[in-house]
Amino acid sequence: VLMASCGFDADVLQRLDARRSGHITKRSYLQPICESLRKYEYPELRMYVDDSQTPLTGRLVVIMNLPVYALGLPVARSARGDDGLLDVRVFQRHSAFQMIRYFTMVARGRHEKLSDVICVQARRIRIESDQPVPVQIDGDPAGSTPVEIGVVPAAVELLIPASFGSNP
Repeated sequence: VLMASCGFDADVLQRLDARRSGHITKRSYLQPICESLRKYEYPELRMYVDDSQTPLTGRLVVIMNLPVYALGLPVARSARGDDGLLDVRVFQRHSAFQMIRYFTMVARGRHEKLSDVICVQARRIRIESDQPVPVQIDGDPAGSTPVEIGVVPAAVELLIPASFGSNP
């Protein structure tokens, strides 16, 4: 997988999936985003990194294996798909205003310097909450918390034909 998240954006994707019919376009996201901005409650998430017994807390957790997310957003600029690590961004504040603020800062590539965004790397992450919180993987709904996500280094080998990308 390329990425996973827990919280607001997963709520948007669950709302989109519930009303989906046919192909999804960028416009398809508009109503679910507006609904989530109005209705989502931003429950606290407790994230345990590797073997740590002390959780990091936040309201949105994004787990990346590559640097960019949907729309080419640079969520984890330092992420590398071949380093055997997951790059995690924990957004700590909670409100519609804060989600819009975070989106703007991510789009500008400035979120990783914010004091209310935690940036860590891990091999395994466990996320818990007092109530079920939506989870998504690669843009598809994937249930709710609790969830454990890990990386298996070098688990996939890609073979690309020599003629790939060349004109016949």
